[in-house]
Amino acid sequence: VVRLFADTVLAWYRRRMEIVGAPAGRAGAITVVQRTSSDLRCNPHVYAIFLDGVFVTDPSGGKPAFHPLPYLSSTAVADVLQIARTRILRFLQRKGVVDIADDVVTISDDLANRDPVLAALASASVSGLPPAGPARRRPMIVGLPGHGGHGGRGEPTIKSALCVDHAGFGLHAATTARAADARGRLALVKYVLRP
Repeated sequence: VVRLFADTVLAWYRRRMEIVGAPAGRAGAITVVQRTSSDLRCNPHVYAIFLDGVFVTDPSGGKPAFHPLPYLSSTAVADVLQIARTRILRFLQRKGVVDIADDVVTISDDLANRDPVLAALASASVSGLPPAGPARRRPMIVGLPGHGGHGGRGEPTIKSALCVDHAGFGLHAATTARAADARGRLALVKYVLRP
C-alpha cells in the first residue's frame, strides 16, 4: 500500500515536470508507517517526505540538475489522492483483504480465525470500544463516505490549502521545508519519524 501511494505521487511528479520541460526526471521520498494515533487507537497512516521536484541527468555526464515543482494546487492534491485511493483499494481487493460493495468496504475476518484474541483487540482498537468485550462474530465493516466502488461517488473535499479528503482517504501536502531551511527540514523529519 505504501509503495502504491509513493509510486502514485512520484509518477505525478514525473508527468507534471515533463510538462514544464524536465523530461525523464527522478524524484525521491521517505515513507514511514504510523500505526496509532496519539491516543494509541489503531489508526494506520503514512507519513511521507517527497522532494518537491525532480533531478534530471545531464546528457554530457555532469551532475544531475534539480528542477523544482513550480507550484502545487489543492486540485492537483485531489487528483493524486483519487488515483492513489483507487489503486490502493483495487490492490486490497485483489489480495482478498477487503470486499468492496456500493457503500462499504468489508475487511476480511481471517485474523479472527487465526488469532481470535488479537482480532478482538484490533476490533476494539479501531471501534473505540474497551479491549475486553464480547467476541466479534462478523467481519468488520468500514463505511467510506461517498465510496461507491473504485471511482467513488462525490468529489474530494478540500479541507484547507493542499489538504484533501475523499471517501475515507486523506492527503495533506501543506507542510514544507525549503532547501535552505535546515531547521525546518530537521523539524519535518523529526515529526515524521516520531514514535
